[in-house]
Amino acid sequence: MAIKRLQANATWNTGVSGRIDAGYRMLKYSGSLGGGTLSVSSKSLDLSPVDGVEIETPLPNAKLTVSKVDGNNDVVQQLVLQTSGEIVVILAGATNPDVLVIVE
Repeated sequence: MAIKRLQANATWNTGVSGRIDAGYRMLKYSGSLGGGTLSVSSKSLDLSPVDGVEIETPLPNAKLTVSKVDGNNDVVQQLVLQTSGEIVVILAGATNPDVLVIVE
């Protein structure tokens, strides 16, 4: 499990592999995105055979579902994802965000 509070635009490589016996990972977040967009991508464990750089692929938009309300009365959003690479979370376009992101 990886947990991080984002309080500015950031790219966070969680270091968590998307590959798991259960077949899926769960990403949850609560708090304010500050008008920004939270997206998820998968970082390949292999390098590109063409130019030797890491391959990072955006994951398709998944429907967020409400799971509960946290202690601050912020709705906890969650999504289920499947990937074979490491999970990378990106917050972009935000103004004064304060969001807690959990990957499990």
